[in-house]
Amino acid sequence: MVRLRPVVASVALLAAFGFVAVAAFGAAPQTQWAGRVAIAGVPVASEREASAEVERRSDALKKTQIRFRIAGRDTPIATADASSLGITVDRAATLRAATSAASGVTLPQRFSSSPRQEIPIAYTLDDASLLPFVGRIKEAVDEPATPARLDLDAHTVVADKNGRSVDGYALAESLRQALAEAPGTDAIDVAIPFVSYPPRLTAAVVKALDISTVVAEYETHFSRGGDQSNRGQNIDRAAARLDGLILGANQVISFNDVVGDRSEANGFKRSWEIFKGEMVEGIGGGTCQVASTFYAASFFGGLDVVEHFPHSRPSAYMPMGLDATVVFPSVDLKLRNPHPFPVVVHTKTTANSLKVELLGKERPVTVAFGRDVKDSIPFPRKVTEDPSLSGNKVVRKQHGIKGYHLDLVRTLRYTSGSERVERTRGFYPPTTEIWLVPPGFDVAKLPALPTETEENAATPEASPSADGAPTAANGLPDPELVIVEGRGTHAPSALQRNPGKRFAITR
Repeated sequence: MVRLRPVVASVALLAAFGFVAVAAFGAAPQTQWAGRVAIAGVPVASEREASAEVERRSDALKKTQIRFRIAGRDTPIATADASSLGITVDRAATLRAATSAASGVTLPQRFSSSPRQEIPIAYTLDDASLLPFVGRIKEAVDEPATPARLDLDAHTVVADKNGRSVDGYALAESLRQALAEAPGTDAIDVAIPFVSYPPRLTAAVVKALDISTVVAEYETHFSRGGDQSNRGQNIDRAAARLDGLILGANQVISFNDVVGDRSEANGFKRSWEIFKGEMVEGIGGGTCQVASTFYAASFFGGLDVVEHFPHSRPSAYMPMGLDATVVFPSVDLKLRNPHPFPVVVHTKTTANSLKVELLGKERPVTVAFGRDVKDSIPFPRKVTEDPSLSGNKVVRKQHGIKGYHLDLVRTLRYTSGSERVERTRGFYPPTTEIWLVPPGFDVAKLPALPTETEENAATPEASPSADGAPTAANGLPDPELVIVEGRGTHAPSALQRNPGKRFAITR
């Protein structure tokens, strides 16, 4: 006679502890896990509890702040909530891992004191949301490598410095690791990983340079008097940034990258500059003269012009076609060294002059520049009423300058016997003459605009007559009109008024 009652009692006893005997010590069902599984440190006794814990962690993650830090800095570089970065809890993957762990728990393990199986929260990172954020971090903290350069006055080499760049892949991994190490917290700190890279020109390479020959040079002049003092200091500053710069063979150089932001924090001062066709007081005025002189020297040194923009009016210090305008960071001057040897930039400023030299081991090319004025464009006049003025007092805020269409030619003759000709078109729009007048003023009293004949000759400027009365452009005294030159206003130079039909120079 077979007795079954003890077996039934044993089954009932096991069921009371959350087990069902399946074969001899078989696997546990997924509905009752007896607390042998934990999700991120929280014990769960069933699939339902596991699902609820995963959902709770998902809701908490949405409010979690991610703080990105650089070692050694107290404040984060950037902060964002996890949801804006596209970080979510991977519910399905986390539950699969928990269920798999529970199904592998044997009957003896259920009664043993062995540790619970810990299941970490699985996360999903959305590249479409995360990558733009990482890109903004890179823009803020990446540092380009600084090549070695020559201090030509001290005859020494200024050491190079490695650059650093945020490692995007390592940053994503650091983010995953930080989430795993501190799940469920209100804020998580992530260390930003960098990769270091050397500059193109190291100190060892620079020491071996041959700079015995002047490849090309150009000199311009400026004033430091009166309101031009700050402009002169800006020229000194920008020129110093270029001095000792080395252009390796086939290397492209950016003026804006080298000189940097034209800001007071970067050492530049307030001065007059051209903005939207008018002279205004800004920061960094005078930098364009450095860019123009550098461009002219590079032009005659045979460097390739990668990116270049002329001014919006003829320059007072440079022949038309050889000037260059720069605006940080949008308008740049970029040049390439096509020679098979490095070229070193040497700048020198004196009381009233700026010279830029390109130095190398030889002079491989002679360059000729030619310019033809195809036609000129009369300048317009703009009159604005100013309530602060009265009577016959007017303010000339800006002198008018003609516009020009040009044909430009650069001919390069190499020592090898080859020759290359580059032809381009140039355009300088006319500069508007601007007057400020009292309300209701009769504009017919203003000096007449120059005729076509007068435009082709040196235009006389209004100047005090012998008795102190202003003299209009037509040469007739106008004792009633009082002309005051506005702040920052300067009469056009001869290069601007009458540049000549043709211009040519070979260097």
